[in-house]
Amino acid sequence: MRVGDINIGACTITLHEDQTKNHDAVTITMPQKVARLMIDLDIFKSYSSCYLFSDGFRPGEKQHSEKHFRDYWGKHLRKDLGFSSKFVYYSLKDTGITNMLRKGVDAISVRDQARHSSLAVTNTYTPLDLKAANPLMLTYDGVF
Repeated sequence: MRVGDINIGACTITLHEDQTKNHDAVTITMPQKVARLMIDLDIFKSYSSCYLFSDGFRPGEKQHSEKHFRDYWGKHLRKDLGFSSKFVYYSLKDTGITNMLRKGVDAISVRDQARHSSLAVTNTYTPLDLKAANPLMLTYDGVF
């Protein structure tokens, strides 16, 4: 992904055909919190042709593979954060999906943001062992 793939005004990221598993281009939403952080980090002072993550995890001319991030997660970040080895790099996406659903984001929006082919796929990433009452259901006033 390149800096130019981000539309900061619209808070979107465009993934091109060569960047996706199914080879379909797509535009996804970037949370405003992430956009503000990127502005604070001066990401958009880089050329639009720069890869978003290059040397030092900063924009640059050299593209790093996903393996670079997986390795860094496994060898440094996970340990520094005190996370168990069961939390692999891909677990971050699982956690994001679960958090969106718990915060009340509708399942279809979560499916689309995660780029899943169906709600059934999205459901495979959600825990089934919830022990607390769902606050959204506590106030539900539907027809019985």
